[in-house]
Amino acid sequence: KFYWVGGGVRNILFNNTKSDDLDVITLPSKEEVKSILGKDFYHIEINDVIRVKDIERNSHIDIYSTDDLMEDLKRRDFAINSIALDLKANEYINMPDEIYEIKYNDDNYTKEVPLAPLRALRQSMQCGGLYIDDKIIEDIINFNINSVDKDNLRKELFQILTEVRSLSILRAYGLLDKLIPKFRDTYGFNQNSKYHDLSLFQHINKAFRVIPNKLELKLAMLFHDIAKLDCIQI
Repeated sequence: KFYWVGGGVRNILFNNTKSDDLDVITLPSKEEVKSILGKDFYHIEINDVIRVKDIERNSHIDIYSTDDLMEDLKRRDFAINSIALDLKANEYINMPDEIYEIKYNDDNYTKEVPLAPLRALRQSMQCGGLYIDDKIIEDIINFNINSVDKDNLRKELFQILTEVRSLSILRAYGLLDKLIPKFRDTYGFNQNSKYHDLSLFQHINKAFRVIPNKLELKLAMLFHDIAKLDCIQI
């Protein structure tokens, strides 16, 4: 038996095509999986995971072996990521009651994974604005950037920034001030120009929203006028 799990299943449910990387759980043993793959698929072993590479699409499938599917699903971060799809029967397993809500599987999860609140925010945006549980909202508001690995934080932030409304949402939760403190001064900043009737932040945000969703372009729009804070003349 093979089950598709995690973000790949979430993406199917909400028509999100952001990720090409897939997680599969299998009840056969690791050795059985390797014999099934044979020489027809390029694969490598990473600890207990067999990673099947799709060179052409620059993606991969991670295959995990387990004796207990439900126990494996319980350990995942959010209920929306704890759904399995039986690939043979084409049936969903462990579908949550509130499918349009992102909530922790375990309220203590954020203590183990401090980046979880930002992940929840990103996944909500990627899936069209899913409702976020109050406990996660509290953790987003109280998010401490010093509690997470900076490389992982950067990767998560870069994914968030490719979402159209991300700048407004980051500001609404107070995250923009924490991530880029310089932006605090843009909110009510008058550009004193006949060509700009918006505050500096409103101008940056408007440009940010209309530019195509490519990270390089989003970063360019994010910082394109930030120096006005230091060099504008009246």
